[in-house]
Amino acid sequence: MTKSKPPQKPLQFQVSEEEYDHFGELVYAFAGNVWGAKTAFFRELISSYENNMAEVTGNPKKLPPRDTPASKERVIELEAELERMRQRQNVLLDLLAK
Repeated sequence: MTKSKPPQKPLQFQVSEEEYDHFGELVYAFAGNVWGAKTAFFRELISSYENNMAEVTGNPKKLPPRDTPASKERVIELEAELERMRQRQNVLLDLLAK
């Protein structure tokens, strides 16, 4: 029985050629010239960043959760705005139907 991989997405962004080359050197020093080295190094960077932020902030949770009360409030605001837009759309459709 094989374990299924979680869904994955590409991470794409542009950096200068100098930064790209430097990243490659760091990856090589970290894991050598093997398949998956860039991914492993990137994951190590994220882990180190999270651990460092936990030490700096004293927050045992490494990154703030995405589902915060502020984001819930924003969702409520957006839902209300969407309802107002639907009502305006219905009024306009009624006017066009006349």
